[in-house]
Amino acid sequence: FRKFIAENPPSGPRQSAYNAIASDMVGTIKDTTAFERFAHEALATETDPDSRAVLYYWLYQVRSDSASVEALARELLKDGKAASWIYNAISWDLAERVSNFRTALSLCDRAIELATTRRDSASYIDTKGWFYFKHGSYAQAVEYLDQAVALLEEPEEEILRHLAYAALRLNDDEKAFETFKTILILGEYGYARAAVDSLMTLRGYTPEQRKSFDDALWQARLASAKFAQ
Repeated sequence: FRKFIAENPPSGPRQSAYNAIASDMVGTIKDTTAFERFAHEALATETDPDSRAVLYYWLYQVRSDSASVEALARELLKDGKAASWIYNAISWDLAERVSNFRTALSLCDRAIELATTRRDSASYIDTKGWFYFKHGSYAQAVEYLDQAVALLEEPEEEILRHLAYAALRLNDDEKAFETFKTILILGEYGYARAAVDSLMTLRGYTPEQRKSFDDALWQARLASAKFAQ
């Protein structure tokens, strides 16, 4: 794999070679010290953004304490030459731990800055909105999640789910209801159905109104359906 990397230009297989080396050194041989040395030597010369991102991904996997994670995050922020997805991936993980908020936010902002497609921008802004949700800033969460939804050409369940939960925490039942309804147009998601049923109960929906809602839902599903390949 090292010979392949040395003799070939940047490519998808080149990134796979880095993945294979990391998997062997970290998973099979279990020599994280040797891998860190290898990864930093590779980063000194590697120019392919996705290959650099793969190396940072594995460096992050072998960091166990918060101080070393912070050090790697600072290193990555200074780098600026890795693919945008690695900034988002690490920032999302830090957000899920409900820790390192400032570091996670900085990484997310860099991902947004480096995004090259609307889809990537929406995904990274969704991450930022979820940060604020996890830290109880629901108004800011809704603001960013609204931006993420607006960027999408087609609705995406995960981003809509985040927006609906943030709207509920903000006591904006109308926005939450409409967002859960959009999710149900995409498919019969159990959590969305349960939320809509609860909101219907709070609103005092009659059986006839519930049936009318379901009829309209199916019409919307059929209208948005596409032929399979």
